[in-house]
Amino acid sequence: MASPPRRPSVNVVQRVRTTSAIEAADYVTEYLGKFNNNRDVYLNIAEKFATQMKNWKATDKDKHFHPSPTLVKKICVDTIPDGKNCCLYVDFGGTFFRLGIATVDRLPEHTTLHIESKIMPIPKHISAVEDLFKFIGKNVERFSEGRFMTRIPDGEVPVAFVCSFPFDIGSSINSAVIRRFTKQIGITENLHIDAGEFLQNELDKLETRFNFRVSCVLNDTTSTLLSFANSHFYIEQSASLENLAENCQIGLICGLGCNTAFFDKKLGQILCTEWGGYGENGELDDLITEIDRQIIDKLSTHKNEQIMEKIGVSDIYMGEVVRLVMFDMHKAGKLLTDSDFDDIEKPFCLKGSDFVTQILKAGETNAMNQVQDVLVKYNLFAIYRDCDIITQICMRVTERAAKTISALLTGLIKYMDLGNVSTCIGVDGSLWRKHPCLHKMVQVNTNSFLSAAGIQTRVTFGESTLSSGPGAVACVLGELFK
Repeated sequence: MASPPRRPSVNVVQRVRTTSAIEAADYVTEYLGKFNNNRDVYLNIAEKFATQMKNWKATDKDKHFHPSPTLVKKICVDTIPDGKNCCLYVDFGGTFFRLGIATVDRLPEHTTLHIESKIMPIPKHISAVEDLFKFIGKNVERFSEGRFMTRIPDGEVPVAFVCSFPFDIGSSINSAVIRRFTKQIGITENLHIDAGEFLQNELDKLETRFNFRVSCVLNDTTSTLLSFANSHFYIEQSASLENLAENCQIGLICGLGCNTAFFDKKLGQILCTEWGGYGENGELDDLITEIDRQIIDKLSTHKNEQIMEKIGVSDIYMGEVVRLVMFDMHKAGKLLTDSDFDDIEKPFCLKGSDFVTQILKAGETNAMNQVQDVLVKYNLFAIYRDCDIITQICMRVTERAAKTISALLTGLIKYMDLGNVSTCIGVDGSLWRKHPCLHKMVQVNTNSFLSAAGIQTRVTFGESTLSSGPGAVACVLGELFK
């Protein structure tokens, strides 16, 4: 009688699988090691940034690194003068376009500002400067005819314009010459246009009962700093939040772009660092990988610009770095070997505030079945090992982004020379608000880098509950430029 065929032993099968898993794990570890730089690399970046801030001059307009003065001489509003009763704000350049109207309520105990606002998507088809400002003008006209403006009397209404692109302030605070367009705005021409003048020209064409006058043009980081520091005019605060706001000297945006503004004692005004473009002169080359080069040199709309943002330190670029790493590992046969990538074929289809955030939230408790649920939305059918690898990718890219922000904050705080104090950084931006661990990573790493650099200042972070617009309103109504 023939003996039955031998079955492979369980141990043999386990050994084959274990060997395959080990090979994949070794590949992933080596690959992601490119994003894992030691602390000295970041401390060197911090030191370099502090030196460049110290040596920067307002006349250095041909340099790649070029902070922007704002003419805003104070952070906090002392009082809102009589006669100033309302202000329209236009907030353009981030993920969304916002319009809002602020009205002043003067009560016996205190003065408050009441905000009504509207949010809408920014059209992707805008490719000419004229179209951009026509879009803004038409929406201001529609807004002025809506219910939010019924309480506003006829006549002159000041306008606070939040322009989220790098610019040079003109001779007055309502003049700002745009250097370049960034993010996903497809305007590549460099006309050095005056944003305040262009907006005023469009507002003058409107047929409304209001006479809109552009009163200030501010960057979104400056406006975020002012929103957080003056939030007591808009919302009731706990004692702890009020203390944070009073100690706020830095504003940080981490959303579609990344930037900071701070009060520069040497200039006697708020200075916007424009650090999203840092690295265009090679300052961040120690961090840049082949993946980053694809984005910087080939895939992005504005090639070879905004280097700091494009290494994953903003919403669309964090998602794109993760997407390209996944593609590389898939081509190498180490990730999602049974899936095609048709649903994530298009560049910039993944975002840090969406895909990366969902993956890391699902993976927080090592619940790989929840990571599978996220991936299946993109027709990616993962085994647990795939889920673990993708979680590692998202975490490593996030860690590098957090440490990059922390390094530049360390350099900035060294330049500010605040001494042995605790200061608050007011933050806004979709990536910061939605990401499950970016906030904590930045706070931990910033204080660690400060300590390692021998700087006694310590930082906390306060998330702004207001958009940028109310900060620009505070500047106009509180006359922070005088």
